[in-house]
Amino acid sequence: MEGSYIQGNVLSKGNAYIHSDSVLLGNLKAQNINIDGKVKGNISIGNRACLHQNAVVVGDIYANTLAVEDGANIKGFVNTAILLEQDSEPFPDEVVIESHSMDMSFDDDKQR
Repeated sequence: MEGSYIQGNVLSKGNAYIHSDSVLLGNLKAQNINIDGKVKGNISIGNRACLHQNAVVVGDIYANTLAVEDGANIKGFVNTAILLEQDSEPFPDEVVIESHSMDMSFDDDKQR
């Protein structure tokens, strides 16, 4: 999209690009996306989303990979699909810390 103002959802089976002078008011689904314009809506990307320095996104982003340049703005939640696709949990259910008795006295304390 270049020089466009679109109100409605956009679906692309391939790559999409939102130019710096474009605005999308609606949800966006694509395989890959490059955003340098403004989007107000949720974004679902099958592979890679890249937000360039002029990007403004107000909505949630779901993508396998997300790259954000300095200057890009996001107001919403970001979720990468890698945590959803793994067979095992990325974090353990609990963490056990064993305590060991340690002598915390200093040599000076022993001389007193």
